[in-house]
Amino acid sequence: MTAATPCLTRRWGRRSGMRARILALALAACPAVLCPAPGSAAAGPGPASRAASGSDEPEVPARLTVGSDGRDLHLVGDLTEGVAARVAGLLGAHPGIVRLHLTSDGGLVEEGAAIGALVAARGLETQVSDACASACTLIFIRGRRRILAERGRLGFHAPYAVGVRGRVRPVDPTPERAAYRAAGLPAAFVARALAVAPAAIWIPDAAQLCAAGIVTGIVGSDPAARGPEPRPCGGRQP
Repeated sequence: MTAATPCLTRRWGRRSGMRARILALALAACPAVLCPAPGSAAAGPGPASRAASGSDEPEVPARLTVGSDGRDLHLVGDLTEGVAARVAGLLGAHPGIVRLHLTSDGGLVEEGAAIGALVAARGLETQVSDACASACTLIFIRGRRRILAERGRLGFHAPYAVGVRGRVRPVDPTPERAAYRAAGLPAAFVARALAVAPAAIWIPDAAQLCAAGIVTGIVGSDPAARGPEPRPCGGRQP
């Protein structure tokens, strides 16, 4: 989806070109600190690099799969145009879905917000075992319960717009700030998250995420695996 003008697309993500698991590895290398985003000039060259320019690799639309028991929906990839409509279709076709598993480093802001609204309306649980960054966090925060694996990472930075010739520029983060605040996130946390430049990324640790009420429970390395209930953590609970 695009912004009001046809030549300007509002985005919030840092793709790697090798699926979001590459981003998860990049985030794991610098937890709880401010890091150059994969693909930024500061991140350096390599297979996970993606410059914020017209030379960006093509986005890979999110892959959506429903678990064998019909209770889990997995989203892996970019939040490109039409992903929210696909999620809505699957939720309508599978009324037994109760959890949305997220592995994405972001994409279009409007798609993330639309999926987040679907999550809230259905009262779904959201879970992250690898990485969920940028616009993906708009989905995660709308979960009835928000579960993070011990090795999972959430990444935050300011949104940006892509204009003519692929030029990238920061944009007013008021819509993202409003979405975070409406979901109950503390003003101080939101201010810090949106103060991070688009070419960088902030990865809070589990304690910060729990204190801010973003995460309501922590599980082992894979929240999709059947096992003990998540360990509750502090902050805003469902």
